[in-house]
Amino acid sequence: MAYAGATPPFDYINLVIGLAGRWRSLNIRWFPEDEEDEALRNVLLTPAPQLKELVFDGFSDVPSRASLFDNVAPNLDSITTRGALPNLSSFVMRGLKELAVLTVVPRAGDFENLVQALSASPNMEELKVREWIPTSGSLPENLHVELKPIVLDFLHSLTLRVLPLPWANALLEAIQLPRHCSVNIFLEVPSAQAALSEPLKHLRTRLVGSPLMNVRLDVRERSLSVGLRCEGTDEVGEVSVMLRYRTRPAVHPSDALQLWQRSLAEITEAVQVSGIPVHIKMSDSFFQNTDSIDHPMTTALKLVDKLLPSVYKVTIAGTNIQQFLEYITFPTFLNLSDLEVLEVQTTLWEMMLECVSARSELSAVTGSKLKALRSIWLPRGFLHDEGFEKLSRVVKNIHTN
Repeated sequence: MAYAGATPPFDYINLVIGLAGRWRSLNIRWFPEDEEDEALRNVLLTPAPQLKELVFDGFSDVPSRASLFDNVAPNLDSITTRGALPNLSSFVMRGLKELAVLTVVPRAGDFENLVQALSASPNMEELKVREWIPTSGSLPENLHVELKPIVLDFLHSLTLRVLPLPWANALLEAIQLPRHCSVNIFLEVPSAQAALSEPLKHLRTRLVGSPLMNVRLDVRERSLSVGLRCEGTDEVGEVSVMLRYRTRPAVHPSDALQLWQRSLAEITEAVQVSGIPVHIKMSDSFFQNTDSIDHPMTTALKLVDKLLPSVYKVTIAGTNIQQFLEYITFPTFLNLSDLEVLEVQTTLWEMMLECVSARSELSAVTGSKLKALRSIWLPRGFLHDEGFEKLSRVVKNIHTN
């Protein structure tokens, strides 16, 4: 059902309402003027005993105030709303299996009502809360969460994207996730003082058993990101947590270091506890001063010293990889076997060859305690024939990307 005209087609809507007893799926796109919401109210207050799926896309306050389908929709198990918040205390919110609440401006009490709706839906299988952007005064300072977490044994997918960090933490604290549940968290944080510690503390025990952790450090002109993604297995769901800090006029190195330092400490602790092998990806597409002693990439490498024994692969991107090439021969990279290089200057091929050769020689001297590189991925056209031949003598597999 879609309507965006100047006069609501009440006759058409009445025909649709007349079939409410046969509805299985109801998809509403509604962008009316305020005085036209009465037509929408008539639809949402009509009992729908066979309805299983509701999709609502529009900008109206009616769904948040109406008792959906007059509380008569016993088969409804899937709700997706965008632009409007449903009445979370409505009886039909009980027993849901899928709930997606997207792009809304929540009011005071809405978060608590969401937790209550989850408590009434123990068979929930998929939950998405995305782009909850509170206005001033709508974000309570202290979120009340029940002491006993809500057990959602059937939840297989949880997505939290672009909502306040306190709400994400409170929601993770309010529910008990099964090990098979995949978790995807992407949050925009207000300052570099934030870190992964708060959301990660609710997920740390789930990391044990993951076959691989991907760590990402990314600097851009007006934002920086830090996060991790642990791959899943048949028994353990994938876990992804990413924080992004936006700033204007531009990111300062000190901001990058603040966020990275706090977050890397948490990642390192999780890795040391679980013993997960690590693939670390570092991207720098903004800072150009390669001689700066506080360059984020240089300092980040020093910050992850304790993490490096678990690192088996490094992906490096940006114009300032020279710092990494100078650092790669350090014996803390005990298990590094794969190196991927993106966006590198062709003038650095000799330095690449030198660092790889030195690594191989050091491995031989130390009795293979330091593994030689096994595979390298390089940009297409980075090496000329002579360079390729020399590098192939010390690296088994050379790939282009």
